[in-house]
Amino acid sequence: MTSPLRTARILTALAVSATVLLSAAPASAGTNGIRLFFSAPFVQGSGYSGADVLVEDFNGFSTGTGACLGASAVGNITSTCSVNSGDSSGGASTTTDAPAFGGSASNYAFTPWPSGGAEIEITFPEPVQYIGFWWSAGNVEDDPANTNFIEFYHGDQLLTTMTANRVMEVLGGSVPNPYPGTGTLTTEGGGSANIGYYYGHPASHSSITPTSKSGQTPDNPFVYLNLFTKGDTRVDRVVLGGYGFEFDNFTTASLEKTPTNDMVFVNEYSDDVTADSGGGSSGGSSSESALAATGFDGTAPLTIALAISITGMALVAIRRRRRTNR
Repeated sequence: MTSPLRTARILTALAVSATVLLSAAPASAGTNGIRLFFSAPFVQGSGYSGADVLVEDFNGFSTGTGACLGASAVGNITSTCSVNSGDSSGGASTTTDAPAFGGSASNYAFTPWPSGGAEIEITFPEPVQYIGFWWSAGNVEDDPANTNFIEFYHGDQLLTTMTANRVMEVLGGSVPNPYPGTGTLTTEGGGSANIGYYYGHPASHSSITPTSKSGQTPDNPFVYLNLFTKGDTRVDRVVLGGYGFEFDNFTTASLEKTPTNDMVFVNEYSDDVTADSGGGSSGGSSSESALAATGFDGTAPLTIALAISITGMALVAIRRRRRTNR
């Protein structure tokens, strides 16, 4: 059952984002903060390596409810972590950052479906400066408490939240029709990424430039999400939740990493109130965010007083019910 605190927190974020002010002035650059990026379409893994990089692909776990609780390659997992063998909702076919199609889907982790707000919490052995994971079949629900989300924390301080609604907002709200459409996103290197290619499981495609929709969960986004900290900001745990949050190839790095040229910028959150080396603020609770956001289009900054649960930023009732109970 959804906790009253969780429901209240997300509904509060919706109400606040409904009245958010758009400013024509540049956002404060700040020395601390977080930047979020999508990898290129069909990328299912992180390309970072080194002694500080940890990767959990969930292939070493048995399948079933609660199968991935406890110690993992990236940290201690608590709450409701379960594992499925690869299917239409998840399971990467590779661990590299090269765009891939076809192949055999592997094990992946997920919150139970229906979960009623079930969560997975991952606590890292040391604070990290990079987090990446393949977010497959991102789920948007009418009830905001059941929308897929991930929260990034330092201690009790909520730094920011990324939701499936925000993913859908960046990707235009729905799969292009006719597919793949002509809409693109600009990459760090000045190239372009076709929006339509982010929809549907890559395992169903026969190329990285398909002309027809995926045969597996074609109307839901499949993106590799990358978080980079800057300055003194660090993340020491995450909470993933909502109905059927499926993910794979969860990667962390304790040292600073740089976005690659094929990545797409989504948001930057400037932490200008950081009072310690971990990105926390001198005040505030776990339901507040110290970070102010700049939109992915690089123009109007969105400054929000409470958690930037970007569930409400689009405020568009997008209903994506893709399957029945597991």
